[in-house]
Formats: sequence, C-alpha cells, structure tokens
Amino acid sequence: MRVAVVAGRGPWPIRGGEAVRLDAWLRVLSRRHEVTLAVPGGTACPLPALSVVALPPLSRRLWAILRHPFLPTTVALAWDRDVAAAVQRVVAAHDRTLFYQLRTTAWLPSPRAGVAVDLTDALSLYYRRRARREPWWAFEAWRTARWEQGVVARWPAFVVSDHDRKALAGSTAPKLVVARNGVFGPPPGYRREPKRRRWVTVGNWTYWPNRSGLRRFLAQVWPEVLRVHRDAELWVAGSGAIPAALPAGVRWLGPMEDLAPLYAGAWAAVAPVEFGAGTKTKVLEALAYGVGVVTTPVGAEGLPVEAGILVVRERSEWIRALAEEWAAESARCQSVLASWHWEKTLAPAVEVIEG
Repeated sequence: MRVAVVAGRGPWPIRGGEAVRLDAWLRVLSRRHEVTLAVPGGTACPLPALSVVALPPLSRRLWAILRHPFLPTTVALAWDRDVAAAVQRVVAAHDRTLFYQLRTTAWLPSPRAGVAVDLTDALSLYYRRRARREPWWAFEAWRTARWEQGVVARWPAFVVSDHDRKALAGSTAPKLVVARNGVFGPPPGYRREPKRRRWVTVGNWTYWPNRSGLRRFLAQVWPEVLRVHRDAELWVAGSGAIPAALPAGVRWLGPMEDLAPLYAGAWAAVAPVEFGAGTKTKVLEALAYGVGVVTTPVGAEGLPVEAGILVVRERSEWIRALAEEWAAESARCQSVLASWHWEKTLAPAVEVIEG
C-alpha cells in the first residue's frame, strides 16, 4: 500500500517529542508499506525505505495570520495555497494519507476515504492551562478548540491519551482514536552503571513549559539539594540556548543524538514540566533506559506511574525526593517496553489507516 505522511517539518535531527513521534510513525509504517514523507522544502532522510516529496516552501505567513484572525495561530502560519495544492496531488497519488499535527490541517482536502489526522495532543488543552497564568491565551484556546472540534468531526483522528480525547470531544467523536506515545528501547549492549547523586533531565528547552519548569526547579529546588549533598550533579541535555549562569553542580550537555551514555550513569531523572498536554516521551524514554523519573502530575499524565514514576506536587516534595536519593528499580522501569513499544501503541491508529 502507498502511504503518504504530510508534516510541517521533518523529524531529523530529533529535537523534542513531536519529532520523536513522527520518526516512530515513519519507522512503523515503512516496515509495512511504501511510505512517502511530504514536507515544505523537503528534508534529509536517514531511513532508506522512505522517500521524500518536497512541498513548496511556506510563504506569506504573517499575512495569513492577519487574514485569518479566527484560525489557530499554528494553522494560520501554515495557510498557503501553493502548499495545499501540492498536498492535494500527494493525496491523489497515494492510497492513504496521514496528516501529522494540527498545523497540517491547513492543507486538508475535503473529507474522503483514506485520509486521517494525528493531532498528537489537544493543543487547546495546553492553551487553557497556560491561560491560568497568562489570561491572554484564553482566546487562542477558544479558537484552537473550535478548529480541533471541526477536524475530529470530519476526519478519523488520533491523540496520545484519554485525557486529550476527553478534552477534544468527550464521547461525541467516534472516529477519534487513542494511539499512545511509545518507546523503541535502548540499543543492544546497553548497561546501567548509575552514579549516586547524579540526576539528569532531557527536553526541548525552546518549548516554554519545559524551559519555565527547569528555571523554577533550578531556582527553588536545586539549591536546597546542594545544601544536603554538596557533590550532587544535574546533567541537562536537549536543544536550546544555554542559560547565562548555571548553578553549581549543573552540567549543560546540549543536544545528544545518543542518550544511552546519559541514562547509563543516571541515578534518576527529573521532569519538572509545569503545564502542557499529551504525554511526555522524555519520561517514557527514561523508563525504557531503566531510569526512574521524578515529575509533576502533568509530567506523569497518561503514563504508567507504577513502572517507576514518583509524582511530586510541592517544592518540599521535590527537595525530599532528591535529598533522600529516591530511585526506582531498573527492571521495574523497563517493564514499560512490554506494552509501550511504538509498534503496540500506534497499532490502533495503523488499523484505521490500513482499514
């Protein structure tokens, strides 16, 4: 079967959860079908079984926002007639087409068989939660929710968790399917050699909920941990600018293509994300590498807490967990591989696409 995946950008190099999920989609589908990735401007591709179609580069993006004030910003930024026309040709040339994330719905054809949308998470839920601190986000939440509801009412669509499904449509959208985030697991030969009092955190630090949570963690929690353990270390990996001044004990690693060395020496991972939607692939990845995770209720949302996640809500709980050197047993953490492998988590969505 010929399957096209339409995305706003290619996933490589992988920077953040949306790239992790898109990469997983392409790997899972290309094992079963002839797959083409269509993105504006094209992209380099490390998968030999995958072909790439370069859509026209996006243009007039600011003008599109001004012309479409009631569209979600992410959709308005992608609004482009030339790209939409090229996408129509891609859809016509393939048996099935998957549109990846909300921005690509700017190019959706009229509802037809063989077209589905992976929204990943409920973007409107993220905006609603952000509006609790910054009220001006309420309008973005409103117009995003209107658009999302229109999408799930017309096309088969996928989200990563039950709470995202409920936020979008409750039980009123029978074509809205939960296809969870997952993991592929560590590379062959991976072995844990954890170092006491070495904590790690991974994220896309250009993403505001990650950056805000880390900033608060470094300001309010980390100094208290250092008072108890002067030799404590926090290794920070991921894309984003290095903060101007790093506290003592914090090592900024930047982007890492291979996370195995990071997790091999980790005592535990921290994910101090404060708000957002969806499920956090960085938490699942840490568990798959045998590393327990200390995180917030938002960071643990939709994930198997029993596999090695400690949920903390208050600053004092964060400090206590790290001061007492909480860690989960590696085998318990890696139990997520049995039911959270990408082949299994995407299976409900793959069935819809193939059907």
